[in-house]
Amino acid sequence: MAAAKPIGSESKAEKFATQATRAGLNAVQAKVLQAKVDKEVAKRGGKQISANEVLWKGGVGKTVIAAPGQKQAVSMAGGKAASAACEFYYICFYSGTYRTGDKFELFYCDLQYVPMANFRSYDNNQTGGTQAAFYNGAYEFIGLSEPAHSIVDEYYEGYKVWYVDPC
Repeated sequence: MAAAKPIGSESKAEKFATQATRAGLNAVQAKVLQAKVDKEVAKRGGKQISANEVLWKGGVGKTVIAAPGQKQAVSMAGGKAASAACEFYYICFYSGTYRTGDKFELFYCDLQYVPMANFRSYDNNQTGGTQAAFYNGAYEFIGLSEPAHSIVDEYYEGYKVWYVDPC
C-alpha cells in the first residue's frame, strides 16, 4: 500500500485537476480544459494560476477560460465555480456575445497586447467615466470603449483590436 501524501504536497497539476473535478468536470472535460490553458499560457507567456485561469506575463491581465459545457468563464480557484462578473476597476472582454465564452481581464493602465482575436462583448467596470482606448495591429487608434460602468453585449469590431489601454 502506497504511503499517503502529506497535506499540501500535491503538484500544481494535481491541484488544478482537483479544482476541475470539484467544479463538476469529468476526466475528459478536465483534459480538454487543460489543453486550452496550456495554449493560453504559451500565447501569453504567463502562468497557470487555477484550473482555468492564466495570469499574463508581467501580471498585466488574466484569462479565465470557459470550461467545457460552460457558457460563461468563471474561476475555479476555490474549487467550485464562482461568479462570472467583471470585478470593479477592471475592463473585461469576452470571446462570445452577452459576456459568454472566455473572459480576458485587464486591470493596469498601460497599452496591452490582447491577441484574443475577435472579442464579441465587453464589460467596462472601471471607475466612473473611464474609457479604454482601442488600437489596431499598427498601433493606430481605432476608438474608445463606452464610459464605465458600461456593458456592451454585442461588439462586432473586436477582430480589429490588437492593443488596449484600459484607462
